Amino acid sequence: MIQSFVLDSKDFNPTHTLECGQFFRYQKQEDGTYLVTSGSHRAKISKQEGDYRVDCDDAGFFKRFFDVSTDYGVFKRRLSRISYLKEPIKYGSGIRLLRQPLFETIISFIISQNNNIKRIQGIIERICQKCGTKQKDAFGEFFAFPTQSQLKILSEADYKTLGLGYRAKYLAQAVPLLTNSFCDQLQTSSTEIARKMLIALPGIGRKVADCILLFGLSRGNVFPVDVWVERVFFAYFEVESIQYPQIKKSREKMSEFFVQKFGSLSGLVQQYLFYSMRENS
Repeated sequence: MIQSFVLDSKDFNPTHTLECGQFFRYQKQEDGTYLVTSGSHRAKISKQEGDYRVDCDDAGFFKRFFDVSTDYGVFKRRLSRISYLKEPIKYGSGIRLLRQPLFETIISFIISQNNNIKRIQGIIERICQKCGTKQKDAFGEFFAFPTQSQLKILSEADYKTLGLGYRAKYLAQAVPLLTNSFCDQLQTSSTEIARKMLIALPGIGRKVADCILLFGLSRGNVFPVDVWVERVFFAYFEVESIQYPQIKKSREKMSEFFVQKFGSLSGLVQQYLFYSMRENS
């Protein structure tokens, strides 16, 4: 049975939220609607009288997924008082930080490193078709994201045939380590300890770990830094880069700089700045 709810367009836009680099299992249809698959659930997002209607198999799952209980308007009003954030927030005003399943997020972001979104999406779909459970809903057939036990059957060679390249080794080594107890420990650990646990896994460095912390563990006090965020730093924080020359030599120090500046809203600020810089580059 289809369940539905509506998201106010003042604080949600599917293009902003889905295409800002935090999530990969979406398909934009010719009519402008989006199909979103997360775990074993799927939703269709369409325009409805100026807002957005979400039709899905589990409204509770997707209300949490889209972080419906959080008032992003409050955050935007507070952050827009900072002059250099006004335009990025206006440009990405419909961004919401998704609350994604942790195991899926870890796997997706191992795949994401040094990769483009279209290729990441293709690899993830091939993995799902290879060993995910086939399902059917009101929108047709699809494959759920594989569980750890389903992924454990794949070898490094299997991952290579699915297009992972050098990442195949990382995934083959990491999957057996991602037990329920390990993921539970990540959930209950501090951000610092969880980051160390993630970086200890094959194929995960600081940036990927911070993406997992933000998008899979909802830790707002992280600021993933890549080439786009480096450009943000030099575009908006020239004074700091001159005063603190060590910052511009280290992505880790840039990340720490932003977290000191924005605290628990660091992850949200990162998305506004990242999305605006990448789309307007």
